[in-house]
Amino acid sequence: MLKLYFFSFEKKYPLFFIILIGLFPSSLQAQYYSFAHYSIEEGLPQTSVNHFAQDRFGYLWIATSGGLSRFDGQNFRNFGMQDGISSSYVTSILETSDQQLAIATYNGLTIYDGITFTSHTIANESGKSLEVRRVFEHADGRLLLLLPQNQLAFWSPDTVEFMAVPSAMAEKYITGMVQTSSETYWATTYDGDLLRFDGGNWRMLPVTHPSQPNFNGLCRDSSGRFWLIGEQGLFTYQPGETKFREFNFQDELQALVFSLMPDAKGRMWAATSNGVFCFDPINGKIDMKSHGLEGSVVRDIFQDREGNIWFGSYDDGMFKFRGETFTHLRTEHGLYEKSVFSILKDQRGDYWFSYIPGGLDRYDGEKVHHYGPKEGLLNDFIYCSVEDSLGDLWFGSNYGLTRYDGELFHSIPPADLPNQRILSSFRDSGGHLWFGTAKGVVKYQDGQFVSVQGKQGNQCTSAVTAIDQLPDQRMIFGTKEGIYIWNGSDYSSLSENQAIQNEYILAMVADAHQSLWFSTINGLLFRFHFPSGELMKMHEKTDVPPGMIYSMEIAQDGSLVMGTQRGIYRLLLDRQGEVQQMINYGKNDGFCGMEANSNATFIEQDGSIWIGTVDGAYKFKPDAQSKQLAPLVPHLTGIQLQYQKVNWKEHVDSVQNWFQIPIGLNLSYQENHVIFSYQGVSLLNSDKVRYQFKLDNFDEAWSPVTKRTEAVYANVPPGDYVFQVRAQNARGVWSSPLDFAFSVAPPFWQTWWFYLGLAVFITSSIRGYALWNLRNERKQRRALEQEVNKRTQEIQNLNDNLEERVHQRTYELEESTRQLAEEVQLRKQHQERIARQEREYRLLVNNLREVIFKADFDGGFIFLNERWEGITGYTVEESIGQNYLLILHPEEQKRHQSYQKQLLEGTVPYVEEELRIIKKDGAIVWVKVSARVEYDSEGKITGMSGSLMDIDQRKRAEFALRGSEEKYRFLAENTQDIITLQDLNMGYTYVSPRIREVAGHEPEDLLGKTSFDFLHPDDREPYYHFRQQVMDTQELASTILRFLTTEGVYRYYETSLQPIVDENRQLVHFISSSRDVTEKVKLTQEIEKVRTKVAQDFHDEMGNNLASISVLSQIIQSKLGEQTNGIGSLLTKIDTASKNLFYGTRDFIWAIDPKNDNVQEVYFNLKDFGEELFENTGVSFLANFETCEEQQGLKLPSGWSRQIVLIFKEALTNALKYAQANTVQLEFCVCDNAFEASLQDDGVGFDLHSSQQTFRGIKNMQERARKIRLDLQLKSACRQGTSVRLKGKITQNGGEN
Repeated sequence: MLKLYFFSFEKKYPLFFIILIGLFPSSLQAQYYSFAHYSIEEGLPQTSVNHFAQDRFGYLWIATSGGLSRFDGQNFRNFGMQDGISSSYVTSILETSDQQLAIATYNGLTIYDGITFTSHTIANESGKSLEVRRVFEHADGRLLLLLPQNQLAFWSPDTVEFMAVPSAMAEKYITGMVQTSSETYWATTYDGDLLRFDGGNWRMLPVTHPSQPNFNGLCRDSSGRFWLIGEQGLFTYQPGETKFREFNFQDELQALVFSLMPDAKGRMWAATSNGVFCFDPINGKIDMKSHGLEGSVVRDIFQDREGNIWFGSYDDGMFKFRGETFTHLRTEHGLYEKSVFSILKDQRGDYWFSYIPGGLDRYDGEKVHHYGPKEGLLNDFIYCSVEDSLGDLWFGSNYGLTRYDGELFHSIPPADLPNQRILSSFRDSGGHLWFGTAKGVVKYQDGQFVSVQGKQGNQCTSAVTAIDQLPDQRMIFGTKEGIYIWNGSDYSSLSENQAIQNEYILAMVADAHQSLWFSTINGLLFRFHFPSGELMKMHEKTDVPPGMIYSMEIAQDGSLVMGTQRGIYRLLLDRQGEVQQMINYGKNDGFCGMEANSNATFIEQDGSIWIGTVDGAYKFKPDAQSKQLAPLVPHLTGIQLQYQKVNWKEHVDSVQNWFQIPIGLNLSYQENHVIFSYQGVSLLNSDKVRYQFKLDNFDEAWSPVTKRTEAVYANVPPGDYVFQVRAQNARGVWSSPLDFAFSVAPPFWQTWWFYLGLAVFITSSIRGYALWNLRNERKQRRALEQEVNKRTQEIQNLNDNLEERVHQRTYELEESTRQLAEEVQLRKQHQERIARQEREYRLLVNNLREVIFKADFDGGFIFLNERWEGITGYTVEESIGQNYLLILHPEEQKRHQSYQKQLLEGTVPYVEEELRIIKKDGAIVWVKVSARVEYDSEGKITGMSGSLMDIDQRKRAEFALRGSEEKYRFLAENTQDIITLQDLNMGYTYVSPRIREVAGHEPEDLLGKTSFDFLHPDDREPYYHFRQQVMDTQELASTILRFLTTEGVYRYYETSLQPIVDENRQLVHFISSSRDVTEKVKLTQEIEKVRTKVAQDFHDEMGNNLASISVLSQIIQSKLGEQTNGIGSLLTKIDTASKNLFYGTRDFIWAIDPKNDNVQEVYFNLKDFGEELFENTGVSFLANFETCEEQQGLKLPSGWSRQIVLIFKEALTNALKYAQANTVQLEFCVCDNAFEASLQDDGVGFDLHSSQQTFRGIKNMQERARKIRLDLQLKSACRQGTSVRLKGKITQNGGEN
């Protein structure tokens, strides 16, 4: 597959590139797939990523604007100029056929051979070092370099051969280049050309398109078709055709495409100015779930050998597509609450999600619709949901059942149910509905609710947490007291095993192997096999998920999928139903959640499984990972002796450059402590890579599976060895072993010549000794024969007696051995039972969220569960034996010692208190301690036991709340403003004492009354709309109202109203502050009267006189006729000056008139000026005004109108004089008191920085904007025109930029 190479305009047109980012709005489509983000915090050297490459070991190499980086899936190793790279700005990377890295930089080329970075300068005729934009490897092994100004050069270590640039390409700019064979290259230019280079000459192909596109890059798919990336859209080209074909998407693109890449599944991925997406290259359909990385400018795409897709961004690091195994919906996509407790897909294809509390959400594939008690729900604590055969939906809540018929919600009377708390629901194969309540099972059949009772009234009265149906049609119920089976007429227990009869069942599911899987609140997983009646505790037989299992489903492939306390787990089963492997899914797989919710699952027809978690709903596709991953390729990363690094070039003749691995290693007998380091790089799931190693001729078998990446061998005896290591990927596939042969030489005393000399010496000694011994042996033999005959008779007599005693003793020993064997077997069974019970107890204790402790009489710890380390920071091992007073805050120790004394003296049965402890890191936290004494068999106190719970967040919240209440009450009672609290009907529930001084009212007199009782009649309706606006936006807002005092007079008050909401964003009351501004309002009214009169006087006196001067000068000039003495010229100047003064006076009169202090009048003033200015100039002038209906006449603070008009008249005049534009557009936008005006032309643009030093007009515009505290933004770029943008927030005090 050919990779896209795209060359950014960032260097050539930096301002254009920055402006381009803002041209495209963020996509409104929610992100469903998950992407991993890597930036400086994770170890990346710089956040602008230009290119990716992968070497033969599997490492990912990243070219950034701040250095080179190597990534192994977990850690980054960074390289820069200090390591020998010619520049920190790296543009591209290539692994060559001779296993070296060619690194293109802004300052030449660098070659890395695994040991050393060697820089090479690529200089032009004047000696200037050139940037290498891209590097390729030609058929003859030389490197082809793409340089600035379309220059190509062939590079080898000895020579650089520059290729001639054809004259037709001299003024063009190559934007993209790909290599299609060892000697053929294709390229695009910004002017819309397609070129081909054969290693010696360029050829410009005669291919056109009516739209004359500007190309930014190209790529080639597996079919040989070229994809050309234009600013006008995407185009395709099949070699041999004469025209580009425009590619049409089914949906409108919202951003500019920068690069493309076909993936292994035949889809096309696009990197854009606003994130990424993928689409079908045949029909143009965009996969809406793939929209991601919104707000990021993505420039490069790369797919590694494991199928991971990587994205390099501008100034935002790099990203990895986590695959299609999981998609998700969370609150940022529109869900009402985070924690999802049930999931359902109805016959219309809509999804329903329930919350506790929070009601329901319906997701129709595009939008989320919320339903609560206001929409007809009985209650917003929804535990379960089910659809009946007619398509009606049933929702079980904390207070009964609700049925939804597609239009309305209908509540079921509580009297029809044995208990109003509905915990679970199920539809059986016959279409009947079953509901599990807090006190038994209810069946809905033929429009009636029937309590399910057995013979003689036998019934299940426990809380029913899960319901399922077995293949033989029997119903099965999981309860807080075990599992019950209903055969249609009576209940029976699942098993007589006492271990499960009182277990709290969390989830259960039946598989195709006649087994029932179920989990309990103690964190245990069981499997019950119906044919054999065997009950298996799975933690005794195989790996099981840690913590509690909240939900279970059987996937289409027969595997068991579990939502747990610590993520999603999956057990792969063989044909007999036995566990083969356990898989855990985490962030690298696209699952970013943590804890699942109980029985919140739903299976789609395609086999996908929805799982509700505490942070949204996740859709799991088990078949998305069914494809077998290629095995990893392990490699040695180092060899050490006695834990010391070795310069292997001093030991052997040849060393591999990469990782300095010796070839033909032969160690002396003293160098026999060897450490091998190794790694199998996985960019998919590096945390799940496992290893096994073996030293042939030393180890009998492979080592246990380990995560460690080194193997240590001490005292290796002399001999020939082969070290082998193999790696296991995330899917459990083992690689072929990596072999490394070496030998250890023996010492001299173990050589063959030493053994030969020693053998000759020993042989001679033995021969001499044998001759001497033979003579003595003959003499002794005769004496020995006589003694033997005598002793033989004695032994025969003793033997007869001894044989009888042996028979008797043998029988006794056999009987004793049999009894001992029976006792040993009984003891072994008892120990195994105790061990199992202890494991179960420890599993239960360690999964608790509280610390469980036991202490001796003196307070020394003798037992702590694993939660201890999570709360205190001390490990269990270092705390056993320590006195618990050591962790108490000094202020708490004395008080607690008194409690301890009372407890040990027996004056109190137990102690429960809240106190402070000091953690290992010095942090002080609040905990709740419960303790009671323990006694021995004689009734003597032996110590204490109890629990410790972390309540730090609750205590800090209590202190903060108490402090906030005191602080705000003090502020409310001492501020100069009137502070009030009002309910949703605007009734006063609190009034600060300040109202007594300001309005004469006693605070108590207002309680129970509403603000409408005191408002001026003309202000009541506006205030009602103002209150409604605050309720809708749930934001602080201000207005001015007239309020009745005890003197019967209305005074003006500036009132700010703040809505207060609860944790569910439901409005609960209002808080307001009011300040007397009567004098200020009156002064403003007087000023407006003066302004109106001054404007009228100026218009009548100054305007008329100036107009008269102009008319009189024209009359004098006509009467005098043509003059040669300069009088005519003077009269013309007088006329011109009077006209200019008249127009200036007219603008001044307009500005001081109060009726023009609003946005609409400013807009029409500038619109009239622009139409007059550009009339008959050939420039098209456009004007547009956008505003909310209620703010069309938005009032501006005094003085704003004149400053805004002067700013934009200056800009309009400059556009006419200098821009050489075809179109000038004026736009005004006002909404929610936010003001924005802009002027945009498509002219030649200018250098903004030098212009600020040259033209006084720009400084004047900026100074006027500062006066009214608005933000003025000027942007201009070559051939991109100029824009002037003025914006800010309109408040009571003026502007806020």
